[in-house]
Amino acid sequence: MATLSCLGVITNDGQTNISYIKQISKLIQLSPKNSYLLAQRYLAYAIILTINNKVTSMPTLMNYGKVLVKSITPNQQLVSSEIYDALALNELYQGNLTASEHYLSLAALQSQQNTALRYILLGKISELTHKTQQANEYYSMAMYLSPSEETLQLCQKLVFISQINTTEITPPH
Repeated sequence: MATLSCLGVITNDGQTNISYIKQISKLIQLSPKNSYLLAQRYLAYAIILTINNKVTSMPTLMNYGKVLVKSITPNQQLVSSEIYDALALNELYQGNLTASEHYLSLAALQSQQNTALRYILLGKISELTHKTQQANEYYSMAMYLSPSEETLQLCQKLVFISQINTTEITPPH
């Protein structure tokens, strides 16, 4: 998931793909405790809400987060980095920076490299802990991995409106 379009949420022409959520929801009906599918739905929904400025849909996202958290069993052996990313984002929305950092560190242990989304999450945590330069570096890495207007929007608006200098992270044309 180096780029957001690989997630299926953003189409090649930069539009949000609502049918992706519908497809995942159908799969979840067949396998309601599948943590991976629940994580994918949560991440996709959060990305779509952010890009489409749909703050009125936050209760649905929070509900998706609760269902995802319930699906994780205490001794679950195989947890993908995407599940940890979704859990980290959920904790960030709840204001739990320590838990969010914990899940991001677990995600990093599962995968060889950080994804654009993970860099954005790290940037958000850095920003909230007043590490502005580090946040800008994380956002720049996200833009390097996924140079798109959608990634820039997520850097600016995912979870909260960032106070970042967008000229430092603007995607190359």
